[in-house]
Amino acid sequence: MNRFKRMTTAQASRTRIRAQILVTLCLMTLPVQAEWYLDLSAGAAVTQEDALRGSNGGITDSHQQNFDPSWEVALRIGRWFPEVRWLGISTEWSLYEAENAVLEENLINTFSAHLMFRLSLQETEEHPDGKIQPYFGVGPALFVSYAEADSLTVPGGTVKDVTSDPGLDTRLGVAWMIEQNLGAFLEYRFTYFRARYEDFKSASGREDKIEADYLTHHLLLGISYRF
Repeated sequence: MNRFKRMTTAQASRTRIRAQILVTLCLMTLPVQAEWYLDLSAGAAVTQEDALRGSNGGITDSHQQNFDPSWEVALRIGRWFPEVRWLGISTEWSLYEAENAVLEENLINTFSAHLMFRLSLQETEEHPDGKIQPYFGVGPALFVSYAEADSLTVPGGTVKDVTSDPGLDTRLGVAWMIEQNLGAFLEYRFTYFRARYEDFKSASGREDKIEADYLTHHLLLGISYRF
C-alpha cells in the first residue's frame, strides 16, 4: 500500500510538472498584446496674435488682434506597439476657446490622429517600458469651430458660422509611471489651422466673411491609464 501511495504521489508530481511546462509553452506561443492607453488632461491654450481679414463684396479690411488665454480639456486613446516599443498611434479630442475683441464667441473642437514616438528610461521589472517616457507626436487634425464675430466691413454687423478646417497637431511631453498601469504626464502642444467664417446677408445679397489663422500653444497636465 505504501509503495502504491509513493508511486501515486510521484505520478501526480510528474503530472503537475508536465502541466506547468505545457501552460508555460502555451503562454509563450500566445501573441503579445499591444499596450493601450487612455489619457485625460486639462490645461491652458494661448493663440498667437493674428491679423483678422474681412471682406464683403469688394470691401475688405484687416484688424490685428490679440487672443485671450483659454482653458482646455482633452481626451486621448492610443497604443504602443510591442514589436517596436518606441512607436505608437493615437487619436484625440480636445476643446478650447480662441476669442478676442472681434471674435466674441469662438469654441474650437479638435479631432486629431497622431504618429507617436517615445523613449524608455529607467526600465525596471515593474516598468519594462520605462518609468520615465519622453514622447513626441505629430499628425493631421480637423478643427470644428463655432464663431460669432463683429463684422469688419459692415458697422454694427455680425458674422456667425460653423466651420470644419484641416490643420496640423504636434506635441512634446514626458510621462511618469506612478504604478504599472497608472501614470501622469506634462505636455506641450502646438496646433495650426486657417478658418474662414461666412455669413450670407439677405439684405445685401452678399456674404460677410472673416478669415483667421490660428497658431495656438497648449500646456496640459494629465493622467494616463495603461491596459
